[in-house]
Amino acid sequence: MEVVERAASAAELQVKVTLANTPEELRDELRKRMGTPQTEFSSAEDDSPKVWFAALRDAANDDGEITAQALANALRQRSSNAAVSTVIEHAMAAGLLFEQEPELWCLLGEQRSV
Repeated sequence: MEVVERAASAAELQVKVTLANTPEELRDELRKRMGTPQTEFSSAEDDSPKVWFAALRDAANDDGEITAQALANALRQRSSNAAVSTVIEHAMAAGLLFEQEPELWCLLGEQRSV
């Protein structure tokens, strides 16, 4: 199998497939109308919340405690571009985490892995 092109995001892949399936004489016009897709993550919101949640569970110790360093490592292992502070803010807003003390958070109850 030959790799013809690569896409960095689902949006870019969609554009590439659409253009590949369009007759050659119409591609330039279609390309103008579709615009340029984003090719890299522009913000942490582009990461899946599922990735964030899995990283939170990976980062938690047996007592459910999470440090910024442990979360950074877990996010990196899952190829996430999200900032630790962003993930923590969202998790706290969603009721998944609470701040136990400065730079130490606790993953709440049933969210912990067993």
